[in-house]
Amino acid sequence: MNRDYSRVMFYTPIIILTVCCSLLASASSQDPLRIGSKVLPQVNTRPMVAGSNNWLTPFIAPAMVEVDSNWNWVCTICTEIPNYKNDTIEVIKIPKVRHKVLKTWWEIRAGIVWGDGTQVTGNDVAKTVNMIKKQLIKSKSFELFPIRSIRINKDNPRKFTIIFNQVRSDFFQLLNISLIPSHIVSEIAFSAGSPSDSPEKVIIKWYDKQKKIISMKEPNPALYYGSWYPFKQDSKKLILKKHPKYASKHPLKNENFSKIKIKRYLSSNSLINAIKNNSIDLILEGNLTVHEATSLINNQQNMAANERNFRVISTAGSKLEQLIFNLRNPKLAEPGIRQAIAISIDRSRINKILLKEFGEIPAHIFHPNDPFYTDIKKEYFFDPKKAEKLFLDAGWIKSKDNYIYKNKSRFEIDIVTTKSKLRSKILKLIKEDLKKAGIKVNLIFQNKKTFFTDTIKKANFRDIALISWNRIPAGIPWETFHSQQIPSMINDYSGLNIGGWHRREVNQVLEDMVKDIKYEKQKELSGKLMEIFSLELPTIPLFFTPSFAVISKKVKGFQLSGHIYGSSEAHTRWYKKM
Repeated sequence: MNRDYSRVMFYTPIIILTVCCSLLASASSQDPLRIGSKVLPQVNTRPMVAGSNNWLTPFIAPAMVEVDSNWNWVCTICTEIPNYKNDTIEVIKIPKVRHKVLKTWWEIRAGIVWGDGTQVTGNDVAKTVNMIKKQLIKSKSFELFPIRSIRINKDNPRKFTIIFNQVRSDFFQLLNISLIPSHIVSEIAFSAGSPSDSPEKVIIKWYDKQKKIISMKEPNPALYYGSWYPFKQDSKKLILKKHPKYASKHPLKNENFSKIKIKRYLSSNSLINAIKNNSIDLILEGNLTVHEATSLINNQQNMAANERNFRVISTAGSKLEQLIFNLRNPKLAEPGIRQAIAISIDRSRINKILLKEFGEIPAHIFHPNDPFYTDIKKEYFFDPKKAEKLFLDAGWIKSKDNYIYKNKSRFEIDIVTTKSKLRSKILKLIKEDLKKAGIKVNLIFQNKKTFFTDTIKKANFRDIALISWNRIPAGIPWETFHSQQIPSMINDYSGLNIGGWHRREVNQVLEDMVKDIKYEKQKELSGKLMEIFSLELPTIPLFFTPSFAVISKKVKGFQLSGHIYGSSEAHTRWYKKM
């Protein structure tokens, strides 16, 4: 739910969509859109793995499929996502392969062209996929991209088929990738990072047909097929110009801006001062903390009406903070104990004190806007009396020192997380609540490297870990809940089921969600999964984290999405009104 405060709009998400800029435009054909950000993107990158999109790509090279502001997967440059209703997917058998595979039919929209006028075709898709597979093999991550083959239609190269190695319902999410121009680029190489890294960590060298490195310092519209292309960049700013031959899927609102100016600011204070002074039009996701945004709201409310030239928007994003139980620990193995701990924690108090009630208290792991969200009857809201009864039923009795004991052993747990001000405050409140319930809590704070490469990757924690998950919409939680994903030497510690949740019924539901290509069935199965989750509580979802944006009153048509990809997919609907 988006919230608009005193004509000040608050923003949502999780990505640094800091360049949410393409806006269509506006008042004067010479009037630019000015965006402030603490981070400038790399213009020579392309998202290589689903979920890795950054805020810039929808403007310069939109992924084949993206998530819109309503959390639905949509075809950005193609005609439609293949599905069983229009007979564009088929489960088939191929020679010398024991299992069945998935064949899908795709078509690039007419008018989607590179900056030199060359039509984007299936050849670009095939070239990009082959480059990604080559790089993933080098980084030993090839399993991330199970595309078997691509065949181009000889009569119409905009049409092509893709065969996936597996029958999987989420096949289309693998095409959340930006394309590389096959008529210009012969090869790519990673000078930093790998395809499985987030885009801000990846630097790609592009080579032309003569094997020479293509300079990204000079403007070259032919490398881009979005509504804008990078025209000029230095360490402090990035300027985008209109794609000379761009064909929008949606009618443009008024005229496009003459250009988009993205300026880097070193601090939140300098960003806030810039929006106050009307030096910029937008501050997007990822730039302001809860404290900074709420302070700005309070500050604006004290301004004279004629000085309120901006809005602040907030919404609960898809980033979920949660406590993960180590289910290998006998003390935490019983669902009743985990439920007692869960309802001993006042999540509403955390939301009120630390998030100023801008967060969202979840019913389970799926965000309310997620296509897989299902209402369930089982709740685990704050209820100390019920918690006391659950502990008592399990044999834990409160002693004179106000701690609970069983067989002369005090209930004591460790909670481990990263060093940060917010996490420290979260655990302080949780420790207070659990102490009232009779539980001794030891807080352990680690640096990020130790926490993620040892504690989380190897599931090397005794009791509970505080961590955040950021799911893609309609993402099947296979990697976090299937027993095959429990980190071990066998899978080279690659799984994310760090709590060790191992239920045959859960495995079956997840396997069925992957195999069944009908959305209605997937929705039904996700509801079943959440019913099991709410009874077992392998984790305690604390809150969906809020995000904020500050927007000039001149900017219209902006809709805050809240999901991991941010709001720039809808940039062609934005405009600026003087």
